[in-house]
Amino acid sequence: MKELMYKMIISPNEGASFNCMYYKTTQKSTINNDIMTYGIEIVKESLNIIEKSRFDDIYVCENKVDELLKSLAHHNVTPITLKDIILDWVN
Repeated sequence: MKELMYKMIISPNEGASFNCMYYKTTQKSTINNDIMTYGIEIVKESLNIIEKSRFDDIYVCENKVDELLKSLAHHNVTPITLKDIILDWVN
């Protein structure tokens, strides 16, 4: 399941504007079905081109993933850089 948390219109100094949607994903843990885990998906739409990046099972604490999503949206993180940002954030 995924829930849209933020939708940003990003206007870079050069090039066309694009939309970025930031989703919170929710799924049952693969280790224990009684535990819910949370992840992130970012979708970028620009000139009929869609880029996506998704990482599940980042946290078991919903507040932590909400904090991460807020920071990603605030800093206009796109799908192409999401992996590096998440690795830095959780380590």
